[in-house]
Amino acid sequence: MKISIKFLLFPLLFLTLSHCAKDKLTTEECEPASIGSGEEIFQVVENMPAFPGCENTGDKTAYQACSTEKLLEFIYENVEYPKIAKDNGIEGTVVIRFVVDRNGNVVEPEIVREIGGGCEEEALRVVKIMPVWHPGTQRGVPVNVYFNLPVKFKL
Repeated sequence: MKISIKFLLFPLLFLTLSHCAKDKLTTEECEPASIGSGEEIFQVVENMPAFPGCENTGDKTAYQACSTEKLLEFIYENVEYPKIAKDNGIEGTVVIRFVVDRNGNVVEPEIVREIGGGCEEEALRVVKIMPVWHPGTQRGVPVNVYFNLPVKFKL
């Protein structure tokens, strides 16, 4: 039983870097998404949300790398391969999308990609027990940010 997200996690964490980041457009030219309550949810921000545990890390690159590593540790420690998936040889990648709100809470988790056998429910369960994150910021102000988390299940 092996749950591997290390190689898929890093590229998908930054899937939210759309043409706005690449073309260095201003935030006014890249409108954030909205949810039903009227709260804005950004896809690209100056400082992306960070998993806790790296508060004393120096520069931004090291901080992001440390945050990713802490997230991986959390996933490895908490995800259990579902028995149904194991018994039926189900492998693949589940993707969960959620919002890290302006207070760092993980909210509105949803399954984006399924593989069956209870894997998506297990990935969703782990997302729901995550601790409070450091929120993303735009122009120094905490904001709501979408986050995609791939979890690869491999026997």
